[in-house]
Amino acid sequence: RPPATQKGQLQQHIGTAEALRDNLLALQNTLMDEYDETVNAHIQKHGGDVDAMLKAQQDNFKKSITDVYNELLLLQRHMDMLTSRAHQMDLIESESQEPHRMITEHHHHGNPLVAQLQVLNKYAAMVGVAKCNRGVNKRPF
Repeated sequence: RPPATQKGQLQQHIGTAEALRDNLLALQNTLMDEYDETVNAHIQKHGGDVDAMLKAQQDNFKKSITDVYNELLLLQRHMDMLTSRAHQMDLIESESQEPHRMITEHHHHGNPLVAQLQVLNKYAAMVGVAKCNRGVNKRPF
């Protein structure tokens, strides 16, 4: 797969994961709101007594919130992995786009021959071919 396609897919997966996270957070808020309404309605109807029905609703609420929390943790790990991979791809891409600039600017501090590296390589190839052909150049450069 070409890197651009992989990067695009990573960005798409990150966007999908963010949307899923938002949905899970909305679900968590809905669960809390519904639980508050249920407890308030129960208190108004029965007072402060905790009966089997309220206990079952409390247990169901705890389980649901724990499930959502666990999903959020797993999703966050997944998002971190996707983001890390996208960052790695960005670094690789930026390094591969600037190899000549890195050679000329960072390793040879103003050496005028390095800036002409491509021309010198072609010249060396011409000289090498000319030597191998004993001065007879059969191919034009």
